Amino acid sequence: MWAVVDPQMMKEHLASWIQIDPSSHYGKDNISGMGVGNGYSANYWALFQMIRGYITISKDYAFLDREIDGKTVYEHLEHYALNWKRISIYGQEGAKGDVYKLADFGDDEWNLLEAVPTYKHIVPSFNAAYIWMMRETAALAEMKGNSGKASELRMEADEMMERLLKLYAGDGVWNSLYPGGKTIEVRHSLDFMFLGRYVPENIPADIKQEMMGFLYRELITDHWMRAQSLRDIAAEDSDRPDHGPLGAFDGWPAGTMDALTQLGYPNKALDFYHNIAPVTKEGIWAQAHELWGANKEQKYARVRIAQRGWHNRESSAGIAMSQVMLKNFFGFYPGIDGQPINNKDKPDFDGTLYNIKYGGRYYTITSKGGDIEMNKSGSSAN
Repeated sequence: MWAVVDPQMMKEHLASWIQIDPSSHYGKDNISGMGVGNGYSANYWALFQMIRGYITISKDYAFLDREIDGKTVYEHLEHYALNWKRISIYGQEGAKGDVYKLADFGDDEWNLLEAVPTYKHIVPSFNAAYIWMMRETAALAEMKGNSGKASELRMEADEMMERLLKLYAGDGVWNSLYPGGKTIEVRHSLDFMFLGRYVPENIPADIKQEMMGFLYRELITDHWMRAQSLRDIAAEDSDRPDHGPLGAFDGWPAGTMDALTQLGYPNKALDFYHNIAPVTKEGIWAQAHELWGANKEQKYARVRIAQRGWHNRESSAGIAMSQVMLKNFFGFYPGIDGQPINNKDKPDFDGTLYNIKYGGRYYTITSKGGDIEMNKSGSSAN
């Protein structure tokens, strides 16, 4: 979404963020330009997907060859995609099995979901993200003529996927794996969201059906969702509006819609989109919306902008709802191969988007019963 509305500003921000070590800081001080805060497990994925989005939508592939802090942007992307190797604990005491080659995010939950004390060490979500990052880096390597590197990355991604499937706990949910072979079942939306978005083609049909059952049985409510199931063993210790059982970060419904579309359920994603429309009557998006009142544990729970716990009232995560419309419902998600529209599995609706900026030109995108067309609508954009 950002790459469509303001690619030049995005490029300048990305160039400055690349200079900050993502393993040491989660943010940037806008006065000094220095990194601030602790390292955060999402950083590598966040930077990768933003840079990929900028390049594919602006078509500024020259940015890949720009040198920043001693490396080209492409080399930074490869570094991000392979970070899982640097944080794996494979070979250490209690981590001798092959599955321990997966990324281990450490024993501090504040580096990951913050509120969920069991969601640490080897978790499915960001390991799925690393698989996707390697495959996207492989596509970039292929584009640059390095087919050997592309094959190597794809092979590693496939091997990683085999390990990831070993974390499946059954009943539509996934395990976190600790050193010493200990597994803890985590009934959280993040695993559904990331596996659905990034490795849908690798999820066996029976597991996919069980994941859908879990989503609608334990997470989706009439007008919002739970980040975490009430049945999770750590639910009572995770009660924060953004990541716990009585609410969700405003980006999670959008990510869930994205996953539903990638998994082949676009009309369910569109239904969910319609069902949460009432929450917008309170005003702008926030960090989280909470389920509250006497029926807060029921599917028909009331929803409001969170008024308790760790919460930022003015936050921008909900802009991802606009991205759902652009990416998932109208299929505008340019690939590294230069194909701007993904016409697979679109919801059955009619609509038109105007003035979509792609590669320096504006386009109109039309959906007719889910069949997508994209046409030039004006001169070059300045």
